[in-house]
Amino acid sequence: MSHRRLLILLLWCCVLIPVSAQDSAPLFSADFDDDVIPDALNIQYGTYEINDGQLDYTVSNGGFLVIPSGIDWTDYAIETQLTILDGSVWIQARTDVDLCSGYYLTLNPAENIIDLSLSDRDCNFTVLDTADGLTVPEGAFTVRVDVMGENIRAYLDDELILSATDAQFASGYPTINVFPTDETAHILFDSILVTALSADIEQVEPTVEPTQVSTSKPTIEPIAKATDEAVPLVDVDLPAINEIPLGDDPNRMIESMVELGLIPDAEGELYTTEGVTIARIGAWFEPLFDDTSSRHAVMSGDIFFLPNNEAETCLLSARIERDERGIAQRYLDVGINALDEVFIGETADNGEYSLATQEGILTASGGNILFVAYGDRLSVYVNGRAVFQNVAITRRDGSFGVSSNTTTSYSVCHVTNLWVYTFEG
Repeated sequence: MSHRRLLILLLWCCVLIPVSAQDSAPLFSADFDDDVIPDALNIQYGTYEINDGQLDYTVSNGGFLVIPSGIDWTDYAIETQLTILDGSVWIQARTDVDLCSGYYLTLNPAENIIDLSLSDRDCNFTVLDTADGLTVPEGAFTVRVDVMGENIRAYLDDELILSATDAQFASGYPTINVFPTDETAHILFDSILVTALSADIEQVEPTVEPTQVSTSKPTIEPIAKATDEAVPLVDVDLPAINEIPLGDDPNRMIESMVELGLIPDAEGELYTTEGVTIARIGAWFEPLFDDTSSRHAVMSGDIFFLPNNEAETCLLSARIERDERGIAQRYLDVGINALDEVFIGETADNGEYSLATQEGILTASGGNILFVAYGDRLSVYVNGRAVFQNVAITRRDGSFGVSSNTTTSYSVCHVTNLWVYTFEG
């Protein structure tokens, strides 16, 4: 991205369509006066600290200040008061998970560039408008980018300097990009503010909950537990089977598990898919098999995990309960964490998330994960060998998916040869 000036740029002539937008309640706010960096602000790369109420940020190759919770934000303004000591700043709106696409206001004092542009998902830039004759101020100044419908506007110290119309990107989170023009970029941020915009007299805030985000800390009231009358109890003790045969044919593996007594010889359904890849910032959940729901299941997948932080995970998820907005609230997770440990975790009915790990099982970057969830018991196998056996879990029905928790877009949670077998208890 830092070399976009080497690309052939197409200059578009744009006509400003007046929109009477109004500010609504803040979606995000940080003034750093309390020496705190909000958890919602994800800073990637570089070094930073708070000095005298300012976020002092330095980076050599390029960095990002991201607000990933705003992935579904549509009409909003991102505003920051800052001082550019060295390098360039690009204020980006409607960013997608690729970290490239969206609308940019570029402020590059060294090359005397102030322009408004868009980028596609492959980081190919097109200039929409340029501010000829203007220079980036020395010292502290305020810059703002509004995205309202198809209208994009840029302001410098409350003065409209650039505008364009474009309909390629309708939603996405706000981002501040920082790049050096020589060796190091050095920026002081006094404040960062994101505000919802509304063209109506009666202001209406957009929905800000991502429809695919899965969180281990529920933010709504617990969903009512299914009664035992609605879903009959199954008393199960899974046998101590230390090894199961692996193969390319799920049907043959299911037959083997029936023969071993891990699952009953009962009516069942097999669901398969080639795979899922998640490379996004934050906690994400990809649903599988059209939300097929079951209490009793075998789930298997080959996990390749490339993490960038010790807190990251790549997981197969089952028994997923979601609220009316589609947000996962309770679930059973089995997979890999960034320490190459086998990971199991579960959200209890009271919303608490408990977990257990086992080290020394995996080779670097992954392997086959297979688990049996039957009644209130769980057994987990890695590359065909038992890791957890007959672990107590919460009785519930739910759907299936792949979940990841990552801190950078360079982390990869890649699961192939995915299949789920649901069966009657």
